[in-house]
Amino acid sequence: MKTKIIAAGALLILAMALIGADATAGTNPNIAGVVRDKSTGELLPGATVILSGTSLGASTDPEGKYVIRNVPPGSYTIGVTYIGYEPVTVSATVEAGVDLKEDFRLQSVALQGETVVVTAQAAGQSEAINTQLSSQQIVSVVSAARIQELPDANAAEAVGRLPGVAVLRNGGEGNEIVVRGLQPKYNAILIDGVRMSSSNANDRSADLSMISPYSLDGIEVSKSVTPDQDPDVLGGTVNFRMKEAATEKSGLGLSLIGQGGYDGLPDAPNKYNNYKFRKEEPQLERTLSRISAGEKQSGGLHDNVAGHQRPSEG
Repeated sequence: MKTKIIAAGALLILAMALIGADATAGTNPNIAGVVRDKSTGELLPGATVILSGTSLGASTDPEGKYVIRNVPPGSYTIGVTYIGYEPVTVSATVEAGVDLKEDFRLQSVALQGETVVVTAQAAGQSEAINTQLSSQQIVSVVSAARIQELPDANAAEAVGRLPGVAVLRNGGEGNEIVVRGLQPKYNAILIDGVRMSSSNANDRSADLSMISPYSLDGIEVSKSVTPDQDPDVLGGTVNFRMKEAATEKSGLGLSLIGQGGYDGLPDAPNKYNNYKFRKEEPQLERTLSRISAGEKQSGGLHDNVAGHQRPSEG
């Protein structure tokens, strides 16, 4: 009996050793890094990083980071592509049991021909397009530069400009959204991936009039349900990405937003019932001056009013 127990224990130890050896042998290193803009140093989310000649690759997350897992040891050519930027390729060697860190800085594409001005809006739109392309679901993305381009009163007004999204108004101001024709209670509102609680006592809808569009770093509208989302969403999911304080650059930061408008009605007298007092009406101006000064109009104004009274019959 004792001999059988010793034999069984030896077999168990041998089996555990073999399993541990196989697990160690099957674990390959990872390739990780960050993708940035070469000129500004800004993070580039949605960039595609692949190992040429293989099926291994990854996309950068909202913080510009990527991880390619379980890469067999050997020499590879790493390629990075991003819309609006020149593709980059580098050679790297992966050693067994050692993770490789490889960061990339991409240069924006220079167009030859007429002089063009690259603005922040173009950079923001490139980020939104790349995020849509790298997403695993049907999603519409709006960048912060695009949001600030239009003078929307709140977040509901901003997201209402996307296709398939309508705005419900209360007192002339948008406060709730309709996705694909379904009521607000059938949609989910997220703040940085965290579901927003309902502000309505009768259903699950959320009031968006309290969210300023200038506090948003982007808007993501998903119209398809994936396993990582709540199953009670029939219309769509709206994720508001909030701005964060810059941590990469030290010092004081300042951001200014200016808006203006023009009204041409004052230059057109009596246009669309826009009455105004002109210099060619001195009698009316003098009459109004006397009234404002508190003078008693026993003469002209009273007579003019009495002269328009209906005469008595008989």
